[in-house]
Amino acid sequence: MHGNAEMIKDLRRFLLVEQGLPRERVSISGYWRTGQNEDAWQAGKRDFVAQMEREQDGEAVPVPASTRP
Repeated sequence: MHGNAEMIKDLRRFLLVEQGLPRERVSISGYWRTGQNEDAWQAGKRDFVAQMEREQDGEAVPVPASTRP
């Protein structure tokens, strides 16, 4: 999946956190960000991705209702 960075953030969370897909099984990248030109986006992309990963790593993976005690 590749597209607008804000859209990718939500899709990445859905696939990796909610659905539990391993990171090595998906290719997800923000190609642009609304309101930024190419140079501005590339300059801040690494920080954007790092922040997104920190947020997602801190989220608990939901436990399906059928496996709850």
